[in-house]
Amino acid sequence: MKYLKMACLLLLAGLFLFTSCAGLQSTSKRQLHEPEAFKENKNPPVDFYVKHDCWKSPFNPHDVLQYWVKVGAQQLNPVMVLVIAGNPKINWKHRYQPGTDPTKFAIPEGEIASAVVFIFVKTPLNTVELVAFGYNDDLGVQNMYVWDKESNCYIRKLIPKQQSSCLSN
Repeated sequence: MKYLKMACLLLLAGLFLFTSCAGLQSTSKRQLHEPEAFKENKNPPVDFYVKHDCWKSPFNPHDVLQYWVKVGAQQLNPVMVLVIAGNPKINWKHRYQPGTDPTKFAIPEGEIASAVVFIFVKTPLNTVELVAFGYNDDLGVQNMYVWDKESNCYIRKLIPKQQSSCLSN
């Protein structure tokens, strides 16, 4: 039940962050630091979190974390971190300005998203879990995938405002 409440909280946080994740900057008083391996852009194996092998998204989220460009990271609370990975086909060094939303960048041709937002949580067992990830796709739809403990898979969750528009169409 506690994990379900945490997942709901993360879903709400993800909704908020999709609309206002511009200008992410690292904070100086972090409590769940991103690993050094992720700070370097040399594509080492990303092994700071527990990887789950099931996802219902059109891409492997673990590969995105390893091969895409880290655009930003922010400590949300003592046990939760948000990381944004940008599509490597975008020249982030020259195009990204603080205060802009990386999920709203033009999506390169043939790609599904310009950036993917990841939410990591430190669990009571002292492990770090990827509990949710999301992106704005090339059709303008916000996609959110949340770890479902029962099915052992990242499953797609409908975002409420889109859910009502999908039902009306």
